[in-house]
Amino acid sequence: MQSRSPRSRIVVVAGVVAAAAFASKGAMAADRVAVLRFMGSGGGTTSMQLDAARGATREAVGLVHDVLPSDAELKAAEAAVKDGTPDTSDEYRDAGKVAAAQWTVAGHVDAHGWTYRLEIDACQVATGRVESLAREVDARQAAPQIAEMLALLLRPQGVGDAVPPWDQSPPPVAPKPAPIVPTPLPLPAPMALPAPTPPPVPSPAPEPDAYGVEHPFGLGLGGEVLAAFVRSKEARGSSTAGVFTASAQYAIESVHGLELVGDIGAGSVGPTSFRLDVGARYVLPIVRAAHLYAGPEAALGAFFALGGDKDARFLARGELPVIWAATSSVQIEAYPALAYAAGGTASLGFVGGGARVVIRF
Repeated sequence: MQSRSPRSRIVVVAGVVAAAAFASKGAMAADRVAVLRFMGSGGGTTSMQLDAARGATREAVGLVHDVLPSDAELKAAEAAVKDGTPDTSDEYRDAGKVAAAQWTVAGHVDAHGWTYRLEIDACQVATGRVESLAREVDARQAAPQIAEMLALLLRPQGVGDAVPPWDQSPPPVAPKPAPIVPTPLPLPAPMALPAPTPPPVPSPAPEPDAYGVEHPFGLGLGGEVLAAFVRSKEARGSSTAGVFTASAQYAIESVHGLELVGDIGAGSVGPTSFRLDVGARYVLPIVRAAHLYAGPEAALGAFFALGGDKDARFLARGELPVIWAATSSVQIEAYPALAYAAGGTASLGFVGGGARVVIRF
């Protein structure tokens, strides 16, 4: 038996039947199997399809006489994977130890219509051995088909030299001799049946690494330092202000990278002020492996000076955020900013920058 890296295709040379694999699993004590996060390996795979494939795999664990850890243990196991994407033997083992499981399982899904190609990585936690199997799965009978895969993967000897039953060719069937029958009477012509309705074609979905694909909503807190490069000639005191900010975000799934934003800012260090605005940003990945994104943002709103001239002003603001997605739920943003507030006794212009931490859900 030879351990393989995740997502490598097992080359098998000998045959077994699925019934023997299931029988060997049933004869042993049940193992604990932690089914970790599934990833899309094709651009048309949605998060709903990933959840369905993972759910069918959890059901298949019971079909091969194994058991799942509790929801709390599984959540702790997922948290043990620091980058949120389990894809190494060490990450599989760390997750399995936290869940007190003998095996950890992760999957890669490429969906197309009613079927999808599923590649399962299974890690034996005690040894760190990782093996993979792949097959085309019918979504309408996913659990029993995935159970055939787990029956070969989740056993001490692993896949070994077994030939998966779905890769075996059926034996040729000898033709039967034509029976001698009397000439039948003419039969009426069969009724024409309506053509079957084709299954619906799934709509295009976001790429697996598209911005905000898993958690479209975001709430952020941060701060800015802004300097007034345009202000009233009668203004006195510092032209630099420290501003606390709060933001809300929503990534539109149908347009990759487009996100609606709302922002509130309160100047509490230096000149005091209050602003609120709404707008949009368009971000794209600039370093995919590092989960780094960037793109322009523009917003319109209102600006209120709390000292001196208190007239409300029309506000136009622009940013160029650079975003690092530390995990699928936490991102850190840094940006230069430029704003112009028109109205009152004198217009105001600001330049500076800021940073914020955003929690996505």
